[in-house]
Amino acid sequence: MKREGDQQASTGDAKRAKTADQTGASSQDGCDKSKAEVYQQQNEQKHCLAFDGFYAAQEIVPPEEWDTFFMKMQEPLPVSFRLVQTAASHEVLKARVEEIMASPDVGGKLVSFPWYPGGGAYQLNCNKTEMRQNVKLRSFHEWLVKQSESCTVVRQELVSMIPALFANVEQHHMVLDLCAAPGSKTSQLLELLVGQRSKMGGTDPCPAGVVVANDLSAKRGYMLVSRLHHHATSCLAVTNHDSTVFPAIHLPDADGKYQRLAFDRILADVPCCGDGTLRKQPHGWRTWHAQMGVQLHPTQLRILRRAVSLLKVGGTLVYSTCSLNPLENEAVVAAVIAAAGGALKIVDASDRIPELKRRPGLTTWKVPSKKGEYFASAEEAAQVKTGVRPSMFPPGNILELGLERSMRFFPQDNNSGAFFVCVIEKLSAVPWENFGTVDASGELLEREVREVQEEDLPVPEPEPNSQSIAAKAKAKFPPKKEKKHRDPADFPTTPAPEETICGNVALKAQADYVDLTSQNEGPDIVSSMAAKYGINAAPGILATRGGEQPRKIMFASAGVARLLKCRSVHALKVLHAGSPAIEKMSGGGGSQYRLCSAGLRWTVPTGATAPCLIQLDLGSMAKVLSAACETRKTGWLKASEWAPALAGAPPGLVLLRCAAPAGGAFTVPAYKGISNLEIHLEQGQLDGIRHNVVAQAPAEAAEQANAIWATAKRAAEAEAAAAEATAWGVTPLAPRTAPPSWQTLQKAASLFQVSRG
Repeated sequence: MKREGDQQASTGDAKRAKTADQTGASSQDGCDKSKAEVYQQQNEQKHCLAFDGFYAAQEIVPPEEWDTFFMKMQEPLPVSFRLVQTAASHEVLKARVEEIMASPDVGGKLVSFPWYPGGGAYQLNCNKTEMRQNVKLRSFHEWLVKQSESCTVVRQELVSMIPALFANVEQHHMVLDLCAAPGSKTSQLLELLVGQRSKMGGTDPCPAGVVVANDLSAKRGYMLVSRLHHHATSCLAVTNHDSTVFPAIHLPDADGKYQRLAFDRILADVPCCGDGTLRKQPHGWRTWHAQMGVQLHPTQLRILRRAVSLLKVGGTLVYSTCSLNPLENEAVVAAVIAAAGGALKIVDASDRIPELKRRPGLTTWKVPSKKGEYFASAEEAAQVKTGVRPSMFPPGNILELGLERSMRFFPQDNNSGAFFVCVIEKLSAVPWENFGTVDASGELLEREVREVQEEDLPVPEPEPNSQSIAAKAKAKFPPKKEKKHRDPADFPTTPAPEETICGNVALKAQADYVDLTSQNEGPDIVSSMAAKYGINAAPGILATRGGEQPRKIMFASAGVARLLKCRSVHALKVLHAGSPAIEKMSGGGGSQYRLCSAGLRWTVPTGATAPCLIQLDLGSMAKVLSAACETRKTGWLKASEWAPALAGAPPGLVLLRCAAPAGGAFTVPAYKGISNLEIHLEQGQLDGIRHNVVAQAPAEAAEQANAIWATAKRAAEAEAAAAEATAWGVTPLAPRTAPPSWQTLQKAASLFQVSRG
């Protein structure tokens, strides 16, 4: 083994020595610092030096640029965001951002990305801490928070926006996002799939394509659903599977023969060490070590191998990581391309988004050992018991694989984080591909799960003294007592997955959603709601399983409805499918079902008319929302004065709708009671919608709406102060036209202290 780290990292010696001197001086002068702070600083410095030595040895950047790269990695990341293109207020928000860019408070700090399709991607050249502390940027920060809560703006790093754009998604494509959570790239795929058609609400048919978002963790999958519920989710299905063994999906053809579904586009943004995000997450310096790539390489290799087996011939796969480590990037791609034997090709994407500066992929790299040395070959690594695999080393024909066509994005080039992107095209079936087709004899052509060879599987190494550690933990933490569970008969039973017997093979159906189009209860419920609210049923009417009656009814595109009729050897686990449309009310009173606020834009057409669908103009909507913005309630008499169309509305749940000037419409659910009108939206969503409606309303109506909002805000603050004073046993002060005197304030403070004591 060769120890080359010190020689290769000579360009950064001055930088490291200077940083070390500063650390030593701070520890000597740190009489005011605790020992924990000094230890934390020294620990960060140790990992920082390890990062410097490892990547300088890998020569990921030329030696003359190393200091610039290393210093940039330690700077905070600027704030970047993009506008949701499917939002009804997209054009208005773009105009608002342009006004902010021209304002003297922001100056030239806010810049746009002209390379982003359709515009709407921006970066503020200061970090999030500076944005919060800068008084001049306070109004912009508040606007950004409101729009994020109303799901019209997505906070996303610049380089994180890139992989989905290289997928080149079209409206008829079947798209698979293998590692989807937290969902920012999935939202991009949905926007690219739906395009600009969703701005017209439910009048246009859903696109034929589908986005399947998968994640290993069910918790992260549900978090993804909550982030995307205001997008065009009628074309979305969220699954919960291990990406390395994602099941092959079978759909029946015209002859009733089940064939494997091949995806047109696949995005594999695989789990990685994440050292490309150290500008955003500086705490990562404390835990970074060179073995992270060795540990993650086998999993990444299995994911990519499974991804190419699920890809259609002629389809495109985008492999990406937020890592700088070549063991997680070029080594994974090279191993799969070499094993494919000419079935895969790395696409030259240098002509796409030419405004972004990028570097070619590496063709040489070093594999580290646990001692900080580097192996000369795979044979040398095989003699030592480590986790190093032969696939981590550059193959013999590496110059023929075209790794230079993969792309590396560095922070010093675009003032961003670091990212690796590789676009792969499938020319023919790969050797390990399993078609999953049932032949005439009723047998699968190959096994359902046949992902990697045995030598590619990671072999876990036992931890030192693992038995003693486990024994100590068992003695210190005795097993918990078993909880008393309710009788299983009290829970709704979920039927076993349906099976389709094809010869000797049993293909199971997914058991999470049922299709209501062929049942009486689904169309009846939808027709009754359509008579009241004018909803337009989608091609697919789905429902979650919940006993005799459906708990929630989803409207899905034809592609999603067809996808959920699939069969597979291992049943597909579906967490979410379609757009939420109708849900069962938990309490009594009124109708048994109600509309879901999250899917109103997609379930209620723009030109619909119904008794409970109240059409308002922008000015009236702005006044009603401004009055209810603080407490989500407003007086019914006042609301009917501001919006005369409300006078004839029936009691109960109603929909308030106003058309947007740029197309689409704002739809707000509300409940008309005896004396109040209550808005059924979360506070953050209500704030964002009110802000966008007021921005598009006529000048006079907008001024009146702002005055109503200010009055409602003062009343809400006074009511909250009175409630707090009553809770502490203090008599609230009467409203005064002049500020209270110092003696009055002193008396109130003393009473407050006495009541707390």
